[in-house]
Amino acid sequence: MKNTILLCGYGNMGSAMVNGWLKGGMNPQLIHILDIKERVAELDPNITWTQELDENFQPDIIVISVKPNQCMELLKQIKPIIKLETLLISVVAGKESEAFNLANNPVVRIMPNTPAAIGLGNMFLFASLSVSDIHKRVAVSLVDALGEIFWLQDEALMHAVTAISGSGPAYIFYLIKLFRDKLIEYGISESDADRASKQLFFGATKYGAENIHELSKLIKDVTSPGGTTEAALKVLNEDQSLDRLFSYAFEEAIKRSMELSK
Repeated sequence: MKNTILLCGYGNMGSAMVNGWLKGGMNPQLIHILDIKERVAELDPNITWTQELDENFQPDIIVISVKPNQCMELLKQIKPIIKLETLLISVVAGKESEAFNLANNPVVRIMPNTPAAIGLGNMFLFASLSVSDIHKRVAVSLVDALGEIFWLQDEALMHAVTAISGSGPAYIFYLIKLFRDKLIEYGISESDADRASKQLFFGATKYGAENIHELSKLIKDVTSPGGTTEAALKVLNEDQSLDRLFSYAFEEAIKRSMELSK
C-alpha cells in the first residue's frame, strides 16, 4: 500500500491497528498519528507523530479511533483536510457513517473488539454509498491482520454488532471471573483458579472453533444422561432464564448504542 494514513487516536484499537500494519510490512513513513499523548518510544521512529494537525497535510486515508465523546470535536479539527477522495474509516462506537461524511467522501465504519490486539478480533464493516470496491479492498487491507472480517449491508445492524460482538469480550471476561471466583470459593487456590478458569475458556473456545460439529452437538457430547453437566444445564435452562438474562442485557446495550448515535 502506498496510501498515506492519518490515525486519529492511539488507544487500544489504534495501537492494535498500527502493530498490524507494521507486521504486514507497511512502510512506517506512510503512517501519521494524531494524539495528545506522545508515545514515540513504542513505535518505529519513521512514523510521524503529532499533537496538532497540519492543515497542509493531505492524507489519502483518515482513521478515527477515539472515544464517542471526543468524536465531534475531532471532526471539526480534521474537516479542513477531508476532500472528496479522502477515505475516512471510523472505529468509533455508536456514530453513524453520515457523521463522517464531511465532503461527500467515502466512509467505512468498523466495529472491532479487543481481541483484535492479538489478531483474533471480529471486524464488522459497513460501507457508505460512495465507497468503491477499491476503497473496500483498502479498508480490508488495513484490518485483515486483526481478525475475521464481516461486511454488513445494513448499517442499523451495527447496533446489534456493537452490543454482542464489540462488547462481547467483557461478557466473556465476566464469566471467566465468575468461574475463577467459584473455584476459589470451593477451596481451589487463587493462582490455580485463575489459571484453570482461563484455560477452561481458551480450551473450550479453541475446541469449538476447530470442531466441525454444531455447538448443540458439542454441548450434548459433554452432557452424560443423569450426570453433573445435565444437572447444571437443567438449572441454566429452567424457564430459559439464562437466555432471557442475556437477551435483556443485549437489548440494553443496543439501546445505549442507539442513544450514542444521536
